[in-house]
Amino acid sequence: MGVNKAVFWAVLSKVWAAVAGIVTISLIIFYFSPELQGYYYTFASLLGLQVFIELGLSVVIILFASHEWAKLSLNEDQAEVIGDPVAKARLKNILLKSLLWFAFAGMLLFLFLNISGYLFFSSVKAVGVSWFWPWIGLCFFTALNLAVGPIFSVLEGCNQIYQVYFFRFIQGLLQSLAVWILIVLGFGLWSLVGASLMLFLWSVIFVLFGYRQFFLSILRSTAQAHISWWKEIWPMQWKIALSGLSGFFLSSFLVPVVFRYQGSIIAGQAGMTLNIINALVVISNMWFATRVAQFGILVAKKEYKELDRLYFHALRLSLGVAVMGGAVLLSAIYLLYYFHYSFSSRLLSPWPTFFFLLAFLLIQLFNAQAHYFRAHKQEPFVWVYMLTAGIIAFVIIGFARNLGILKIAAAYFFVILFVMTPLGIGIWRGFHNRYAEKEVELIGFLGEE
Repeated sequence: MGVNKAVFWAVLSKVWAAVAGIVTISLIIFYFSPELQGYYYTFASLLGLQVFIELGLSVVIILFASHEWAKLSLNEDQAEVIGDPVAKARLKNILLKSLLWFAFAGMLLFLFLNISGYLFFSSVKAVGVSWFWPWIGLCFFTALNLAVGPIFSVLEGCNQIYQVYFFRFIQGLLQSLAVWILIVLGFGLWSLVGASLMLFLWSVIFVLFGYRQFFLSILRSTAQAHISWWKEIWPMQWKIALSGLSGFFLSSFLVPVVFRYQGSIIAGQAGMTLNIINALVVISNMWFATRVAQFGILVAKKEYKELDRLYFHALRLSLGVAVMGGAVLLSAIYLLYYFHYSFSSRLLSPWPTFFFLLAFLLIQLFNAQAHYFRAHKQEPFVWVYMLTAGIIAFVIIGFARNLGILKIAAAYFFVILFVMTPLGIGIWRGFHNRYAEKEVELIGFLGEE
């Protein structure tokens, strides 16, 4: 079936997120004004600015930890790390350096988000929404969550995949409950702060009670081996960082720009619709996200044929889920508008939704190809990301000033179709064909499993 424990918890967490998302959307429609809805989704979009501080390091930690984990394992009690002393020492070095960097990055993020958010919201005409203190609180707990983030990247790189996704399932439960309670009690934007607080508390509890011995056994390593950040990690990190920065303009940039030029109501419609589409993308990506460490381990062991088999199988499942989910979503929005349900005005109409769905389906294919490259510690898509993001940013700003959301959505799709997609497919095919000739028998997209 292609569903292991990690995929089970990942899919379960995303199914919960989908169900919880419906509840959250219903509560937002019932308890929030259209203007407050716009602020809510703009808050969430602006948090994407943290990629300018995180700089892709979380992904790099997973990949480098997975290459060390190929020589390590857990003891009989499944509590402590054992194996090659050099690999264990290198893993310790990765953990300590990443914790130090993310502690500094968390403080930097708090200042960065506060200043940029204040300047942005102060430049928009007030509509009676009290945003200042909720934004400060959200920035604070977002910074704390960034600081503890490398712990989970190391766990994921050490193939503790289903445990990490179990953590995320419970995280989703707690965050949803916090949001619902605070919305119903009338706390408005503070509901986002409550969700961020629950994530931090659950993170601390999970690590202290579930992985204390795991990390202590790593930290007690006495072997002498170090990771050279500039020689080993940075050459890959800067490329992933640029890809991540470009990703902000591909996914999070639109809502704040619409908020700035077309008002909070249309921004709320775009934010709610794109939030649903992003949830669909995340669900379809689970067959890749749960195998990042496994791909890295297979490359480290030079088991390239197995890598191809798993990759193409995951690709078929991922795209299949994305297509079916997109069809269901578009049909639902069409019916809401066709029967003139009152709350349909809180979502984008079918045609803009259609263009955004097509665009995100193509982006999902592109991201799948990126997972394959990163397993080899390669990031050749960085310039494609940057070119596409630059054009997208230019188009969104230009169109948002004078044109409607339909033309913005159509332009977004055509940029993805004619720029990102052909460049991505061409680079991937060239890399894989050269690689297949040297290392492995090529397994086609519809090949034997």
